[in-house]
Amino acid sequence: MRDNYVVKNGQLRWWVLVLFIVSGIGLIFFAAVFGFSYFTRTILSGFGLFLMAVAGYSGQSSALRLRPFDNAPWRRVRKTYSEEKASSSVVDKE
Repeated sequence: MRDNYVVKNGQLRWWVLVLFIVSGIGLIFFAAVFGFSYFTRTILSGFGLFLMAVAGYSGQSSALRLRPFDNAPWRRVRKTYSEEKASSSVVDKE
């Protein structure tokens, strides 16, 4: 797998995790301190929690040495198997 600036060995890099956590905390703080409407506070807080959850799950997968962001051979085989199964289940009723 080819590495890039965000993903290395099928995992998010450490600086991306730190960026997600800091920006999530910042969004929640920003939504709580400034006087926005209820809808805007909910959207900002939800997005902040989402960013922190992604960072948390990616950190756990890194600790367990899982690779959630790679294109493993078993994923390609699984995809072709589901396509074959879907095409074989269609029966012509003429």
